[in-house]
Amino acid sequence: MAETLKEKKETIRKKIGADKVKPHYFFTLANIISLSRAFMSLPIAHALSSGNTRGVIIWLSLAVVSDWLDGYAARKNNDVSDYGKVLDPLADKIVGFTVLLMMVDKLNFPLWFLYILAIRDFTIALLAMHLHNAKNVTTGANIPGKIFITVAALSLFLWLNPAWREWAQAVLYLATGLMFYSWVVYVYELVKLIKITPDHLRNAS
Repeated sequence: MAETLKEKKETIRKKIGADKVKPHYFFTLANIISLSRAFMSLPIAHALSSGNTRGVIIWLSLAVVSDWLDGYAARKNNDVSDYGKVLDPLADKIVGFTVLLMMVDKLNFPLWFLYILAIRDFTIALLAMHLHNAKNVTTGANIPGKIFITVAALSLFLWLNPAWREWAQAVLYLATGLMFYSWVVYVYELVKLIKITPDHLRNAS
Protein backbone atom coordinates (compact mmCIF):
# COMPACT_ATOMS: atom_id res chain seq x y z
CA MET A 1 0.00 0.00 0.00
CA ALA A 2 1.37 3.41 -0.99
CA GLU A 3 2.22 5.82 1.77
CA THR A 4 -0.30 8.55 2.44
CA LEU A 5 0.93 12.15 2.35
CA LYS A 6 0.79 12.30 6.16
CA GLU A 7 2.86 9.11 6.49
CA LYS A 8 5.37 10.36 3.92
CA LYS A 9 5.80 13.62 5.82
CA GLU A 10 6.31 11.76 9.10
CA THR A 11 8.90 9.48 7.49
CA ILE A 12 10.86 12.47 6.22
CA ARG A 13 10.58 14.20 9.61
CA LYS A 14 12.14 11.18 11.31
CA LYS A 15 14.84 10.87 8.63
CA ILE A 16 16.06 14.45 9.15
CA GLY A 17 15.50 14.34 12.90
CA ALA A 18 12.73 16.93 12.85
CA ASP A 19 10.61 14.77 15.16
CA LYS A 20 13.19 15.33 17.93
CA VAL A 21 13.69 19.04 17.39
CA LYS A 22 12.53 21.57 19.96
CA PRO A 23 12.34 24.54 17.58
CA HIS A 24 11.91 27.31 20.17
CA TYR A 25 14.57 26.18 22.68
CA PHE A 26 17.46 28.65 22.77
CA PHE A 27 19.12 28.59 26.18
CA THR A 28 20.27 24.99 26.14
CA LEU A 29 23.68 23.64 27.14
CA ALA A 30 24.48 22.83 23.52
CA ASN A 31 23.63 26.35 22.32
CA ILE A 32 25.63 27.94 25.13
CA ILE A 33 28.64 25.86 24.06
CA SER A 34 28.18 26.97 20.44
CA LEU A 35 27.92 30.63 21.46
CA SER A 36 31.01 30.28 23.61
CA ARG A 37 32.91 28.87 20.64
CA ALA A 38 31.95 31.88 18.53
CA PHE A 39 33.37 34.24 21.16
CA MET A 40 36.59 32.20 21.29
CA SER A 41 37.49 33.85 17.98
CA LEU A 42 38.40 37.00 19.95
CA PRO A 43 41.16 35.53 22.17
CA ILE A 44 42.38 33.41 19.25
CA ALA A 45 42.72 36.51 17.06
CA HIS A 46 44.47 38.39 19.87
CA ALA A 47 46.89 35.52 20.47
CA LEU A 48 47.70 35.30 16.76
CA SER A 49 48.23 39.04 16.42
CA SER A 50 50.57 39.10 19.44
CA GLY A 51 52.50 35.99 18.43
CA ASN A 52 51.30 34.03 21.47
CA THR A 53 51.53 30.51 20.03
CA ARG A 54 50.64 28.82 23.31
CA GLY A 55 47.51 30.94 23.60
CA VAL A 56 46.50 30.08 20.03
CA ILE A 57 46.93 26.36 20.71
CA ILE A 58 44.93 26.49 23.95
CA TRP A 59 42.00 28.50 22.59
CA LEU A 60 41.90 26.70 19.24
CA SER A 61 41.94 23.34 21.04
CA LEU A 62 38.99 24.46 23.16
CA ALA A 63 37.15 25.52 20.02
CA VAL A 64 37.72 22.15 18.33
CA VAL A 65 36.59 20.22 21.42
CA SER A 66 33.49 22.38 21.76
CA ASP A 67 32.65 21.69 18.10
CA TRP A 68 32.08 18.04 18.98
CA LEU A 69 30.77 18.70 22.49
CA ASP A 70 27.76 20.85 21.55
CA GLY A 71 26.30 18.16 19.29
CA TYR A 72 26.88 15.51 21.94
CA ALA A 73 25.21 17.69 24.58
CA ALA A 74 22.19 18.30 22.34
CA ARG A 75 21.68 14.59 21.69
CA LYS A 76 22.45 13.55 25.27
CA ASN A 77 19.97 16.02 26.78
CA ASN A 78 17.48 15.68 23.91
CA ASP A 79 17.79 19.44 23.38
CA VAL A 80 18.15 19.54 19.60
CA SER A 81 16.78 22.86 18.38
CA ASP A 82 16.55 24.88 15.19
CA TYR A 83 18.61 27.57 16.92
CA GLY A 84 21.33 25.02 17.61
CA LYS A 85 21.35 23.83 14.01
CA VAL A 86 22.17 27.39 12.95
CA LEU A 87 24.46 28.35 15.84
CA ASP A 88 26.74 25.33 15.52
CA PRO A 89 27.89 25.88 11.90
CA LEU A 90 27.78 29.67 12.36
CA ALA A 91 30.19 29.43 15.30
CA ASP A 92 32.45 27.21 13.18
CA LYS A 93 32.52 29.81 10.42
CA ILE A 94 33.22 32.72 12.78
CA VAL A 95 36.15 30.92 14.39
CA GLY A 96 37.40 29.35 11.16
CA PHE A 97 37.46 32.49 9.04
CA THR A 98 38.89 34.58 11.87
CA VAL A 99 41.78 32.16 12.33
CA LEU A 100 42.40 31.75 8.60
CA LEU A 101 42.37 35.47 7.89
CA MET A 102 44.83 36.10 10.71
CA MET A 103 47.10 33.24 9.64
CA VAL A 104 47.08 34.36 6.00
CA ASP A 105 48.10 37.82 7.18
CA LYS A 106 50.61 36.87 9.90
CA LEU A 107 51.92 33.42 9.01
CA ASN A 108 51.74 33.23 5.20
CA PHE A 109 49.01 30.57 5.29
CA PRO A 110 47.82 29.64 1.74
CA LEU A 111 45.14 32.05 0.59
CA TRP A 112 43.68 29.53 -1.88
CA PHE A 113 42.37 27.41 1.01
CA LEU A 114 40.40 30.38 2.34
CA TYR A 115 38.92 31.08 -1.11
CA ILE A 116 37.77 27.49 -1.60
CA LEU A 117 36.28 27.35 1.89
CA ALA A 118 34.41 30.60 1.31
CA ILE A 119 32.88 29.32 -1.95
CA ARG A 120 31.97 26.00 -0.29
CA ASP A 121 30.26 27.64 2.65
CA PHE A 122 28.46 30.14 0.42
CA THR A 123 26.91 27.44 -1.79
CA ILE A 124 25.90 25.34 1.22
CA ALA A 125 24.33 28.38 2.89
CA LEU A 126 22.34 29.22 -0.25
CA LEU A 127 20.90 25.71 -0.46
CA ALA A 128 20.18 25.60 3.28
CA MET A 129 18.34 28.93 3.10
CA HIS A 130 16.33 27.75 0.10
CA LEU A 131 15.38 24.56 1.97
CA HIS A 132 14.28 26.60 4.97
CA ASN A 133 12.32 29.14 2.92
CA ALA A 134 10.69 26.65 0.57
CA LYS A 135 10.14 23.70 2.93
CA ASN A 136 10.38 25.25 6.41
CA VAL A 137 13.14 22.79 7.32
CA THR A 138 16.38 23.68 9.09
CA THR A 139 19.35 21.33 8.78
CA GLY A 140 22.53 21.23 10.83
CA ALA A 141 26.14 20.17 10.46
CA ASN A 142 27.02 16.64 9.35
CA ILE A 143 29.78 14.24 10.41
CA PRO A 144 31.97 14.67 7.27
CA GLY A 145 31.91 18.41 7.92
CA LYS A 146 32.96 17.91 11.55
CA ILE A 147 35.81 15.63 10.50
CA PHE A 148 36.97 18.17 7.91
CA ILE A 149 37.03 20.94 10.52
CA THR A 150 39.03 18.78 12.93
CA VAL A 151 41.66 17.88 10.31
CA ALA A 152 41.82 21.48 9.10
CA ALA A 153 42.42 22.60 12.69
CA LEU A 154 45.28 20.09 12.94
CA SER A 155 46.91 21.63 9.87
CA LEU A 156 46.60 25.04 11.52
CA PHE A 157 48.24 23.74 14.70
CA LEU A 158 51.16 22.35 12.70
CA TRP A 159 51.48 25.55 10.67
CA LEU A 160 52.17 27.53 13.85
CA ASN A 161 55.60 25.89 14.07
CA PRO A 162 57.83 26.73 11.05
CA ALA A 163 59.73 23.46 11.56
CA TRP A 164 56.51 21.51 10.93
CA ARG A 165 55.42 23.28 7.73
CA GLU A 166 55.96 20.22 5.53
CA TRP A 167 53.71 18.16 7.77
CA ALA A 168 51.27 21.04 7.88
CA GLN A 169 51.15 21.13 4.06
CA ALA A 170 50.45 17.39 3.89
CA VAL A 171 47.65 17.63 6.45
CA LEU A 172 46.30 20.70 4.66
CA TYR A 173 45.97 18.73 1.41
CA LEU A 174 44.14 16.00 3.33
CA ALA A 175 41.85 18.64 4.84
CA THR A 176 41.21 20.02 1.35
CA GLY A 177 40.14 16.59 0.14
CA LEU A 178 37.82 16.24 3.13
CA MET A 179 36.49 19.73 2.45
CA PHE A 180 35.49 18.74 -1.08
CA TYR A 181 34.00 15.46 0.15
CA SER A 182 31.92 17.17 2.84
CA TRP A 183 30.89 19.77 0.25
CA VAL A 184 29.53 17.06 -2.04
CA VAL A 185 27.73 15.36 0.86
CA TYR A 186 26.13 18.62 2.01
CA VAL A 187 24.97 19.54 -1.50
CA TYR A 188 23.64 16.04 -2.19
CA GLU A 189 21.71 15.88 1.08
CA LEU A 190 20.29 19.39 0.74
CA VAL A 191 19.22 18.96 -2.88
CA LYS A 192 17.63 15.61 -2.01
CA LEU A 193 15.68 17.16 0.86
CA ILE A 194 14.54 20.04 -1.34
CA LYS A 195 13.21 17.54 -3.88
CA ILE A 196 11.49 15.04 -1.56
CA THR A 197 10.25 17.21 1.31
CA PRO A 198 6.62 18.35 1.04
CA ASP A 199 5.93 22.03 1.56
CA HIS A 200 5.41 23.27 5.10
CA LEU A 201 6.67 20.02 6.58
CA ARG A 202 6.83 21.17 10.19
CA ASN A 203 3.28 22.47 10.17
CA ALA A 204 1.90 19.22 8.80
CA SER A 205 -0.41 17.24 11.04
